[in-house]
Amino acid sequence: PMIVTDYDALETRASVYRTGQIRALTAVPLFSGDEVVGTIGMAYGAETDRAFTDAEVELLSRFAQLASLAIYNARLFTQTQEQARRMELLSQMGEELNRTINLQEILDIAAGQVAQILAANQFSVALLNGDGSEVEIIPLEGESGAIRQGTSLPLPGSNLEQVLVESKTILQFRDQADDAVGERCARMFVPLLASGQTIGSFNVSCDRRDAISEHDRNIVVQFASLLSSAIENARLFEKNLQGRAEAENQSRRLALLNEMGQEMNGAGSIDEILRVVTHYVPQVIPADRVSVALLAETGDGLEVFALQGEAGILPVGKHLPLKGTLAGTAVRENRVLRIADLRESDALDAKQLSEQGLRSVVNAPLA
Repeated sequence: PMIVTDYDALETRASVYRTGQIRALTAVPLFSGDEVVGTIGMAYGAETDRAFTDAEVELLSRFAQLASLAIYNARLFTQTQEQARRMELLSQMGEELNRTINLQEILDIAAGQVAQILAANQFSVALLNGDGSEVEIIPLEGESGAIRQGTSLPLPGSNLEQVLVESKTILQFRDQADDAVGERCARMFVPLLASGQTIGSFNVSCDRRDAISEHDRNIVVQFASLLSSAIENARLFEKNLQGRAEAENQSRRLALLNEMGQEMNGAGSIDEILRVVTHYVPQVIPADRVSVALLAETGDGLEVFALQGEAGILPVGKHLPLKGTLAGTAVRENRVLRIADLRESDALDAKQLSEQGLRSVVNAPLA
């Protein structure tokens, strides 16, 4: 308790009270738990010589205890209601996330809910790419949704790198005096985990040092957990779709190969066989040009007998030497040749095809 018998002589007196207005004053603190949240006081005017007795101060202290308890209960009730509201919003967000397997929709849902659930200034999600070499930073901007801005490398030694590489949750406090580089006063980074692997992080920044309470931290972790599950489900669904598409494509190609084999078995001449090959091969192996070259009767070269695509530099009837050409090398060495960039080959047919705009080729011998 604070007891003042001569308020005008008090060095720390409030400037709102002019001299000669208050004679004596007493004040006791109000608590909410262990935190001082205010004071309650009484004063006598300058027209009296009265001072507060110990009994009066004791009575005021007891009243302050009752008031403190009422304030604490009121705050606790408000906090309980707020926590219940935030948990309900988290639950609603979880239900929304469960209804989508689209990554952009997941991020937009998070962006729309995060500011209602967490009292912070900035929110973002960092997502690692497939091989973990790059990270995409995605700000969550409320009604504007999740704004995807591209990829960048994580900074060596940064908080983000520690979260992504070491799967560490980081809580950082920074005083305003230390904020010369424009960083926020409180930041929290939580890893997003999928099947035990870090796929990104959920990041929160506040402009008050005390903005991230213990309950806030639990909410951030739960928010990150919901995001992790939703993103993992979206990626697994996309992966399954890709696998299904690849399986269907492989099945289609095998069926075409079977049809090609049946038609070749029924062909009555080499010309018919070559026609079947040049018809089916581009459907099985997508290519801009398909040709078949057979050894000339003299055995010293190849003759192009069938061609699918623009005739160009290698028309039907074109003769190619066995030496100095890719086709000839495949025949002489009885092996498949794969050239990723024709511009890097000195072979005659490679140069001719490159001049026509083709960039890669596969040559397989007919054994």
